[in-house]
Amino acid sequence: MDDWADLFGGLPALTPLPVDEVLAHRPFLVSERTLGDEEEFHERAVGGVTFGRITPSIMPVEKLPASLRLRVGFEGARHLAVPIPFDLDELPGRLSYGRVSVRVTLDAVDAQALQFVPDRATVEVPTDGDEAEAPWRREFSGLASQFGEYVTARGARRGPPSEPRPVVTVFGPGSHVFGWTLQGQEGRPLWHRSVVGLVLLELPADTTELAGALTATAAVRRKRLGEFEDTPAPVRDAVRFHVALPPHRPTGT
Repeated sequence: MDDWADLFGGLPALTPLPVDEVLAHRPFLVSERTLGDEEEFHERAVGGVTFGRITPSIMPVEKLPASLRLRVGFEGARHLAVPIPFDLDELPGRLSYGRVSVRVTLDAVDAQALQFVPDRATVEVPTDGDEAEAPWRREFSGLASQFGEYVTARGARRGPPSEPRPVVTVFGPGSHVFGWTLQGQEGRPLWHRSVVGLVLLELPADTTELAGALTATAAVRRKRLGEFEDTPAPVRDAVRFHVALPPHRPTGT
């Protein structure tokens, strides 16, 4: 992990967003066919996503990747590390999330998302033995109750040797539109969880506000006739955010 990301600790988060850090909540909406002779559909809210407040940090030059500092035009830009926190609601009954995507669209079209955390899949994480790191062991214990039949909680019985985790991919590097997609592994749907994505942004030096919109879409999974079926479930309205930025101070001033 690069120095800029080390400043923010491990991801994902385990603690749900405090009330005073919530920006907005949006339900996921599934379209269902109504009973009757005419083929009509209605929307039903299922689960949802809670977005946390956006709090960017101005990155010290010495914490930026060396390859970035050597770029032509580096002095004419400012760089922010921006956490994107969100919580996924627990789904009712036997429904689960097969996939969730969170998208960030910045108003500044000349902004660029340079690096992401997380930025690739972690398919399995050791939960015991020499290869297990203490933070992952703590996270396993915290998540065990949420995995249900997929994870054996620690206690009288030992937990499994590794914990299957979602496949995480990013989209939009180099763009002002970017985000993360969490995909459940085969036979392992996503659990409701608290997540923090982290992005390193480059903006023109004269940018005075970080503004944009947050949105999300999910695939809600249910089992029918022995087969898993995913139903698209987007949110209807994007969540706007605006954060004033202090004047840019070039290196050495």
